Amino acid sequence: MERARIWAFYQAFAADRMTRAARFAGYDDRVAELIYQTLENPVDEPAVQTVLEGLRRHNRAVLGDPTRCTLAVVVRDGETVVGGVWGELEWDWLHVHILWVADERRGQGIGSALMRAIESIAVERGVDRCHLETTSFQALPFYDGLGYEVFAELEKPIGHRCFFLQRVGLGQIDGRRV
Repeated sequence: MERARIWAFYQAFAADRMTRAARFAGYDDRVAELIYQTLENPVDEPAVQTVLEGLRRHNRAVLGDPTRCTLAVVVRDGETVVGGVWGELEWDWLHVHILWVADERRGQGIGSALMRAIESIAVERGVDRCHLETTSFQALPFYDGLGYEVFAELEKPIGHRCFFLQRVGLGQIDGRRV
């Protein structure tokens, strides 16, 4: 019971802090008096789903329905998965979320083949642009060799950098369709 009271006090304190911050920022009382709730790891939280649906509804009103499709390509040696790429097609972009090749299989062209495979699926579906993220200890030179260009960079707090890359013109070499 004591733990529940402490948690309730903390939530009230946090909400009061948010209200004071809103007032300090110059918001009127209608905004400052709203309840601001912090959620940690809110994967299945109904409030978060409401926020996501609200944003999606707004985006659809401006951009139309997304042509969202999740894609994955995996490479197996027998029954063992030795690499894979996972991404999403949304509107007119391919977003590669994950590319992985088993340590003992790196440097054999598997990563390049996986990227070409997912890019070619995107091109078949009318998408010729891709974006992805990598960090300084991962695969920046690899993506550079595939024609990706850095468009943004963030310093990570643990001494590494995060790079955001894009490639426009998938399925083209020197401006020609291949």
